Amino acid sequence: MALDALIYLVGNVVLAVQPELGFTKAVAIGGAWVSPILGLAMVLFLMLSTRGWGNCWLRCAGLVLLTVSPIVAHAQAVGRPDHQSLLLLLLSVALVGEWKLWERDGCRWRIPTAMAWGLSLWVSLYEPLVLFAAVSLMWVIGDWRRFFSRTRLAHFLTLSAVFVVGMSIEGWPFAWPGGEDFAKWAVTIGELRPATWATVFAWMSWLWPVVVSGALLKREFRAVGFLALVGVALTLWQSRWGAFGVLLVALSLMVFRVELKRRWMHALFVAGVIISFWPVAAAWEAELENGRRTGAMKRAENLALEDAAKHVEGPFLAVWWHSPALAYFSGRPGVAGSSHQSLPGIKDSERFFTTADFGKVYEILKKRQVAFVVAGDVFPITDNGSQSSPPEMPMARVLSERPHSAPPYLRVIHANARFKVFRVYLDKSSSQ
Repeated sequence: MALDALIYLVGNVVLAVQPELGFTKAVAIGGAWVSPILGLAMVLFLMLSTRGWGNCWLRCAGLVLLTVSPIVAHAQAVGRPDHQSLLLLLLSVALVGEWKLWERDGCRWRIPTAMAWGLSLWVSLYEPLVLFAAVSLMWVIGDWRRFFSRTRLAHFLTLSAVFVVGMSIEGWPFAWPGGEDFAKWAVTIGELRPATWATVFAWMSWLWPVVVSGALLKREFRAVGFLALVGVALTLWQSRWGAFGVLLVALSLMVFRVELKRRWMHALFVAGVIISFWPVAAAWEAELENGRRTGAMKRAENLALEDAAKHVEGPFLAVWWHSPALAYFSGRPGVAGSSHQSLPGIKDSERFFTTADFGKVYEILKKRQVAFVVAGDVFPITDNGSQSSPPEMPMARVLSERPHSAPPYLRVIHANARFKVFRVYLDKSSSQ
């Protein structure tokens, strides 16, 4: 909801500048540009709030890493209104504030830090909660007396108040992932799979092991070194932690201080920093090459989805990875989605497309009150299904290859090169 409010805010600004666009297009532009705007705000905040920290060259390297890291760029890309971009900004404020409080840098950071934690926990109870636990552990190990002081109690009360107010506005929409269905769905999500060491270096450069090791060896930087190590470990566990791991490594770069007494040491140090970004540059080269190969196919798929959505005039059922785009283009609700909150709908969508039982198909359509079905390519559906031995002729294959053999209550009303749209007639009288 917080990100939605920002999208509408940016949309209203666009509308004020160009009223001829209309509200719908202005909001769409706001959604496309909200993540880059939040990314720019994050970098500007870190530039201003970390002045005087650590070594000048390492501080610049941290800011450059946040600017050019492929995984951070993905989180803040144009046309990707995802909560990760908002979380990166809020967690930047929270982590910078925690370090300033750790160094006893005045009281003015207490309220902003607590509010940033509360807002980030409102946005998501996953990454911020884990990082808050890691920061709390850092305080308990490093300075438990200050952590349990009255000042820190006021910090927790402010954090809790912001979180409770935010969740009250949103209506406490808790949906905890878990169970067999979530486990089967999760293995199909690339960002929930472990990252390789090569990927970690491509996202964080060669600097991270040197700086993390140095920070852990020096007592005054041990806390931030611990947090950076936590970020790397979480990224190796799940790729979705990559952007947050880069943030923690970048902060360790900004904090860490290296004494260089001779000019040749400065020159050698700067050369090493520049060379350390070689894996990042190589990753961008591969990313751009892959984009050139797949860009045309993605554009063709989006155009076909937009064309199919023009014929969707009510609640629809489609595979979960196409449902968000269809919902956007059509303005209609979909059964499935792309988050764990949509897991029941994702499961019904998977059952629909992988079963050969027309009776089960009818039950799902009736239970979900589906008016339209959008069918596409068969193989991604069967590959992402949870059944170990799917039937020879699942519904996905029937609708895609033999649409006229579909159940009598499903009729093709539109087809293009990639998708077919079926109208649902569950009422026998309306099908005649």
